[in-house]
Amino acid sequence: MNNYKEIVIRGIFYLKNGFTDFDNWSKKIIEDFGKDIQSDIRYVRKWSVAIMEASLTKDYEIKLNCWEFMGCKFGRYFKENNCYKDSDPCPAILPNNYNGINDGLNAGRSCWLVLNTRCYGNIQNNFTEKIETCSNCDFYKLVSEEEGIKSELSRFSSPL
Repeated sequence: MNNYKEIVIRGIFYLKNGFTDFDNWSKKIIEDFGKDIQSDIRYVRKWSVAIMEASLTKDYEIKLNCWEFMGCKFGRYFKENNCYKDSDPCPAILPNNYNGINDGLNAGRSCWLVLNTRCYGNIQNNFTEKIETCSNCDFYKLVSEEEGIKSELSRFSSPL
């Protein structure tokens, strides 16, 4: 049994030391604590990001948007400048009809419903690609558990 307090503290350490994207961050955590932690990596990430953010902003709301959880560059542009600096930002972060779903900003907690997102360094151009990517995504799994979403991906043949 892992000591999750120690793992989350290490997760915060890596976030503060530049390992902000989910892939590199999770590799470091797995290197340090072994593959047994892999099944719980989304919880460790959530608490590491939430505690770090809360310590900076004193905002103790724990529901993260996809760009916060994944540590993607599009979210950093938005947060740092309150604007969309990138010439081709991820559509999940742009104002859209998904604002407020699952308590997210724009499509931040319903990104699996939006085509052309920039997940894991790839653009999902069609819903078949979205289903494949999102069904394996730790963020989707986390929000599904938090919000009680059951097999939402399988209910749609195309995004809303």
